[in-house]
Amino acid sequence: MNLHAPRFWETVNLLSWLLLPLACLYGLIIWCRKLAYQVGLFSTTTLPVPIIIVGNIRIGGTGKTPIVIALSKALHFYGFQPGVIARAYRAQNDQDDSSQEVLNSHSAQEVGDEPALIAQQLSALKIPIWVGKKRAQTALSLLKKHPQCNVLISDDGLQHYALGRKCAREGGRDIEILIQDARGSGNGFLLPAGPLREGTTRARDLTLELVPQGAQQYDGKLYTGSLSPIFDPKLPQMVSCEMGLAYPLHPRSTDAINVDIVPKSLHQLAGWMATHHPDKRVAAIAGIAFPEKFFGPLRAFFPDLKGVGLPDHADFKSNPFSQFPTDIYPLVLITEKDAVKCNTWNDSRVWVVPLEATLSDTLLKWITTQISRNH
Repeated sequence: MNLHAPRFWETVNLLSWLLLPLACLYGLIIWCRKLAYQVGLFSTTTLPVPIIIVGNIRIGGTGKTPIVIALSKALHFYGFQPGVIARAYRAQNDQDDSSQEVLNSHSAQEVGDEPALIAQQLSALKIPIWVGKKRAQTALSLLKKHPQCNVLISDDGLQHYALGRKCAREGGRDIEILIQDARGSGNGFLLPAGPLREGTTRARDLTLELVPQGAQQYDGKLYTGSLSPIFDPKLPQMVSCEMGLAYPLHPRSTDAINVDIVPKSLHQLAGWMATHHPDKRVAAIAGIAFPEKFFGPLRAFFPDLKGVGLPDHADFKSNPFSQFPTDIYPLVLITEKDAVKCNTWNDSRVWVVPLEATLSDTLLKWITTQISRNH
């Protein structure tokens, strides 16, 4: 299954116009469904604690997971006791309506790649993560098992109206955060004529745009971004998402690159390549919705990078590294989201490059103020 976004979604073209009637029908269905919740035809569940929903209106990855991880850590250090809910997309747990806690013993195949990554990142802080198709049910299951949690973070879920909320923009203490990346809203059309689940006029409490380290290229266009110096929740806020220190997929490897400083910066890896393999290349694999988000910043360090984009949520059941001959590619870079599914492939050339979002103090202060409101 190809889970990459079609290129025609990025521009207004003949194909998008031909699909516009279907997009209008889709929009009507979305409007009727939302209205049904508003008038009480469908029931909603209101949680006893505030919830922060980190989602998007554009289908595919826009960078929600790094924000969820960064926000969870920040709230923990601010003295809150957060919990995280998500969906086990394309995993064994996603076959029915049950909810399940994500434990360190669970594989990405069982609970999904993104929940597995979130659990891996938050395990030291003992922040509970639960997965399930029904967000409200999953949230209640988490709170029943972990009653100490006083705020929940939902990885995606803006369109899950069964999960009741009174948002900060309405004087409540729940927050809807919309995440977008350099692609923006594409051609601005709803599915299937464009990439949007909902229209761009959808209300939200906060809009965050992830700014990758360096420059980013997609479909021949070059994107750059700068951090916004002023915080205003009514305006899109730029959030830095940089590549952190890389580490080997299999730390016990005896390969020469692994016996020095671990972890390494991309600058150190580039220096190692220039010193030991000046005539060879670096490869990179990304099984994410927007692979160039990973490849673009890497090219600042490895201009001759060989980037291979796989479908979003690729299962890695077959060895993805065998396509790179060892005598040509002594170094292969992958994302953390993919790394949680690659433990069975023992290849000493593979290094994992994390993406780390940085939330400003002013942004976090605004969030904590909203969720601390009295009922």
